[in-house]
Amino acid sequence: FTYGDALGCRYSSCGSDAGPDACPWDQQCPISPHNHGGRKYQLVRPYAKDVDGDCDWHYKSGGKIGVKKCADLCRNEANCKHFSYGDALGCRYSSCGSDPGPDACPADKQCPDAAGHGGAMYLLTGCGAADCYLNTCRRGYEQGRAGSKDLNAAWHRVCDRFWAHYRLGAAIDSKAATEIKKLVDRSAKVKGVAVFASCPEV
Repeated sequence: FTYGDALGCRYSSCGSDAGPDACPWDQQCPISPHNHGGRKYQLVRPYAKDVDGDCDWHYKSGGKIGVKKCADLCRNEANCKHFSYGDALGCRYSSCGSDPGPDACPADKQCPDAAGHGGAMYLLTGCGAADCYLNTCRRGYEQGRAGSKDLNAAWHRVCDRFWAHYRLGAAIDSKAATEIKKLVDRSAKVKGVAVFASCPEV
C-alpha cells in the first residue's frame, strides 16, 4: 500500500481502478512512475515455509514452542536464516558448530535438512528488494510446478540466476546491490505480467 499527503491511502485491490493493464501476478498495485510525494509500504510475514524436513546438524533446539517463537530464536541467532519446526522434533534453528554432526558447517551457515520426521523448513523473510524477489520466485516456482511446462520454464528463466545466488548464502545488503541488479530483471514478465512490479528497487 502507499500513503502520502497528496493522494492519501491507496492499497492493493485487483480490479479496482484497474487502468490499462491486467492485475499483476502477485496481485499488488504497480507503483506510479510519477512522484506524488507518497511512500510505499509492504506487509511482510516474518517467515515463510520453504520445504519439508527438519534441521539435521549445526542447529540449536528450542523445544516445542510453536513456529512463531522458533522464528524469533532464529532471528536472534547470528547468521540464522533457516529453521525447522514439527510435532516430533519441535524447534531447531541454524547455529554453526552446535550439534555439528560429521560434516563442517555449510558455506551458507544454515543447517542441512533431513526428511523423515514430519517437520517443515522455514526461511526468515524481510521487507527489502532481495526478499521480495525471493518470495516472488518461490511462489512462481510453486505455480510453475502445478501448471504447464511452458509456465514452469518461464519462471525458471526469470528466477534461476537470482535464486541460486541467494540460496548459496550471498550477503544481501547494500554492498550487494550492484550484483543483485545483474541477477534480476525488474521488467521480466511471465505470461505477459511483470512479476516484480510491486517489489522495491534495490
